[in-house]
Amino acid sequence: MPSELPLTTRLSILLPSLILWVAHYFAINRLSGRNRARTDWSTRLDAAIPFIPRSAMVYLSTYPFGLSPFVLISETKLFAAAAYSYLVITAVSAIINVVFPSQVKRVEDINPDGFLLMLLDRYQRLCRPYDNFPSTHVAYSTVVVGTFFLAWGPGPGSLFLVWALLIAISTMTTKQHYLADVAAGGALGLAVSLLVLSFI
Repeated sequence: MPSELPLTTRLSILLPSLILWVAHYFAINRLSGRNRARTDWSTRLDAAIPFIPRSAMVYLSTYPFGLSPFVLISETKLFAAAAYSYLVITAVSAIINVVFPSQVKRVEDINPDGFLLMLLDRYQRLCRPYDNFPSTHVAYSTVVVGTFFLAWGPGPGSLFLVWALLIAISTMTTKQHYLADVAAGGALGLAVSLLVLSFI
């Protein structure tokens, strides 16, 4: 296996993976939305966190942030580690959400008076407020941070860490996740990353 993967190869892996991930996400989201008992992981601290609609910019940046290893990492081992980590996180979170469905109380009456708020409003119309535990936004972001720390060192890696922390905060200030979701997502991302790296 080559030590470096060309961008065309990486994109040829990314595109079908992305299609499968979207299909899986909506299947789980709809399945979790059926009339079943769902766990509410909220705490008093969650209630005290303000709703900051403008933080949608950071929250929605998770998607390009999460895709960045596919575009920027050409070293085969690191690329494979990130890809396998995403796969395991997706499978584990899907099992958790099917077996132990959860629900988050969102702010649904958003006034979409700008582009970002319009995107958040459309996002919420598209995605039901279910299967929020653990936060895959945070789990995938953890993989991104670890990947870039290993690829580029602590300097650039720290910049990705700062953005990942902002993403974690934004999941709560947009009322998409609770503290428990964020903690579980971080723990899942870290555990899976370490496990996958030990086998590659």
